[in-house]
Amino acid sequence: MACAFFFQSCGQPGFDHFLAYEANEPFSAGLMVRDEDFACLGWAATAEAHRGKGGQNALIAARVNYAAEMGCRIVCGKTLAKLKTSFGNLQRNGFEVLYEKQVYVWEA
Repeated sequence: MACAFFFQSCGQPGFDHFLAYEANEPFSAGLMVRDEDFACLGWAATAEAHRGKGGQNALIAARVNYAAEMGCRIVCGKTLAKLKTSFGNLQRNGFEVLYEKQVYVWEA
């Protein structure tokens, strides 16, 4: 399950976890990995019933702001271009495409 990584990385050095809430219930989550002055926005998800409410945009902004507070000079984000919503959220929040890469998967 994709969200298992979110919970497994809790407490690990360099990993920061973020949640967006509505009425005291978390509905959107994202993580960030930091190393010295570099941060990477990683895994993120929003409960289907809450999509389109701005949760991911709020979490992108929160992570970027936190990275700056922690002294990071560079923040990157990554997603698949075919994930139009995720890709658009990063662009709306000031991220620009620097390169594209092929991702290969091997399955037994």
